[in-house]
Amino acid sequence: MKKNLLFVYSLMFLLGSCDRDRWQFFNIHNDSEITIVVCGAYILPDTLLPGKQLKTIKIPPNRNYEINCTLFDDDYCMRLKYEKVTLFVLDNTVFQVVPWDTIRKYNIVLKRYEFNRQDITVLLKKYDNRYWALPYP
Repeated sequence: MKKNLLFVYSLMFLLGSCDRDRWQFFNIHNDSEITIVVCGAYILPDTLLPGKQLKTIKIPPNRNYEINCTLFDDDYCMRLKYEKVTLFVLDNTVFQVVPWDTIRKYNIVLKRYEFNRQDITVLLKKYDNRYWALPYP
């Protein structure tokens, strides 16, 4: 019983002390007239979309959407400390109709963002440590 309690208290301490800074969350603001699809991954700079389809988030026109690192399979943004993440913005209509391999082959991307934790920290300072937003377009 004491071992179980010790384990629970240790787990609570570890979870409570996790580095949960604001840079782990950011907004995408779709300031366009179309619905967009956003996907992201840790990939090398200047590369195309990956071969396998990524997790996506659909954002309607004139809406904000909060994104965290679970979009790129990094629950606590640990990789963001050392690697850059790339976000791709696609037209939802294209995404629904055109196969992924064709989107990838012809690079049918509306916009591409690339950043790391340091980039986000700089932006947070610029915006007085409030959540920052990536604008589209």
